[in-house]
Amino acid sequence: ILIHYDKGEPPALTELRAQLETGHTEQKIDALKKVIMYHLNGEPLNQLLMTIIRFVLPSRDRTIKKLLLLYWEVIEKTSPDGKLRPEMILVCNNLRNDLLHPNEYIRGSTLRLVCKLKEPEVLEPLLPAVRKILDDKHAYVKRNAVLAIYSVYKSFDYLIPDAPEIIYNFLINEPDASCKRNAFIMLFNCAQDKAVEYLGTVLDQVASFGDMLQFIVVELIRKVCRTNPQERSKYIRCIFTLLGSSSSAVQFEAAGTLLSLSAAPTAVRAASSTFIKLLCSESDNNVKLIILDRLLDIKRLHSRVLQDLLMDILRALASPSLDIRRKTLDIVLDLVSPKNVDEVMLVLKKEINKTQAKEYEKAAEYRQMLIQAIHQCAVRFPDVASSVVHLLMDFIGDPNEASAFDVIVFVREVLETYPALRESIARKLLESFPQIKAAKVYRASLWLIGEYCVTDEDIEAALPVMTESLGELPLFNQDTEKETPSATPNKEEPARPRGTGTRVLADGSYASQSALAETPTQRATSEAVVNLRTLLVGGNFFLGSALASTLTKLALKARELPRFAPERRNAIMAESLLTMTSILALGRSSVPPQTIDPDSADRIELCIRILSGYGLADTTAIKNVWLRGCREAFSVMLEHQQVDNKKHEKKKNTEPVVQADDLI
Repeated sequence: ILIHYDKGEPPALTELRAQLETGHTEQKIDALKKVIMYHLNGEPLNQLLMTIIRFVLPSRDRTIKKLLLLYWEVIEKTSPDGKLRPEMILVCNNLRNDLLHPNEYIRGSTLRLVCKLKEPEVLEPLLPAVRKILDDKHAYVKRNAVLAIYSVYKSFDYLIPDAPEIIYNFLINEPDASCKRNAFIMLFNCAQDKAVEYLGTVLDQVASFGDMLQFIVVELIRKVCRTNPQERSKYIRCIFTLLGSSSSAVQFEAAGTLLSLSAAPTAVRAASSTFIKLLCSESDNNVKLIILDRLLDIKRLHSRVLQDLLMDILRALASPSLDIRRKTLDIVLDLVSPKNVDEVMLVLKKEINKTQAKEYEKAAEYRQMLIQAIHQCAVRFPDVASSVVHLLMDFIGDPNEASAFDVIVFVREVLETYPALRESIARKLLESFPQIKAAKVYRASLWLIGEYCVTDEDIEAALPVMTESLGELPLFNQDTEKETPSATPNKEEPARPRGTGTRVLADGSYASQSALAETPTQRATSEAVVNLRTLLVGGNFFLGSALASTLTKLALKARELPRFAPERRNAIMAESLLTMTSILALGRSSVPPQTIDPDSADRIELCIRILSGYGLADTTAIKNVWLRGCREAFSVMLEHQQVDNKKHEKKKNTEPVVQADDLI
């Protein structure tokens, strides 16, 4: 207890003594509170002890009795030489009378004071009354009597050497759950052999115990089996029973104890099922994270058992916490096998569809985690890639740049790994191209279009998509050096009435009214559109160099395809050259925030020279580099990544030869 008072006020002993001696009940209460306050703040008023014993102790007021119990606790009970003060003999006599008081609450409160006393001379005369109270008919008194005996035996075992035997006999005959809990806690801490003896007699009744007593039983079983492993088989059945306890804490401790007692698949499965049940039923996120850590430990040692419970673990994705979802996905990805990968992918696809709802919390971050999880599953199990790639491509225009980039990286790997899917994926990529919002995703998509659009139909479909996103050329007005509007439907159109109607005015006359339709220009100004043009005008010329490379590859492929007429080939080259020169002119003007960087300018100029054939001697070698070398390098990179992933997986699953604490 901490009570503040102004230290500038010295204790008025005369006034306090007068209130304690002659004051009425309220004055005595106020004076006693002040005395206790001075004691707690380091200014003991030992001169008033005899006054309190003579004039306050005989009072029957409940408030005074409560304050007296606090006063006996805080005062100094010994003299400076360490001997018990003579006045305490009177206090002991009063405490003994209170222990035998007819009111059960006074008996119980006095027993709680006995638990806090640390003077053997004071405790010794009180013990006979404490023993007698163990047969009290009120549970409140009995459970405090057990705690009093426990406190005395723990500090001064010579005062009551037969305490374990007394408590053991009390425990056998006591019906009240709270009293049995306190008694069992004492035996658990002070006489473990007696606790084990009692547990052996009631082992079949543990399921009917209260949750606090069950908790202590689990602790006792763990402690006994740690010191005596031969006893494990005796308590396994009891632990299995406690897995079905009504208390979540007991279930958690029982599951952990079961894992420490047995490594049999049945025991591991039962403990894991209990952890997963708690994971899905508990609302506290901290509890969920602790349970997930336990499941991680189980996964390291018994991954095959957890694989059968994988779908139950996935139910934890219903939690709104991203930390819980991330840790759940980490566990799940390590447990995915060819047997359950289809079910896992089905759940992940359902979850990723849920994130499209506008009211979904933290949808972008969660979607990115799901995309990465699907990507990892597809890399490990290639057969499932075809079932998810088209679904993921719907998120290529995700506002979250990291999430959209994960999608395009996954699509890039699938395009190289599965030739049979290239045509459908390329077609889907062209459909999704106008939805892209991030420059990084644009660059990867342009590279894929340049590499995997190989037929005349693909090239004819790809060029309009890029042209539409780029808009009308040139990109700026060279006379005024201002950005020119795009050729996409942004032309000024007069506002047309959407409809007319008749309205009754306040004076009773009629008037016609019309509603104006919103023009495309007004719509364009109301919402910003992100496309190639806006990014280039914004100064992203690295994207411009990627666009030039893609146009160069498509034009070179069009030259080699016999289905293209010469006129069409020349038109493709001319359009590509016009686009490149427009980007260069834009980069060297004052329209963008910064001028084009030298690397991007050199790259675009190289593309112009390749298409025009100016200053290049060996065009065959150049075609091989542009049309074949890039994809071959990417294929080699993927092979190295797969080898590294296998090494990492093997290293991850290898058990350590030497544990960190072996030396200890």
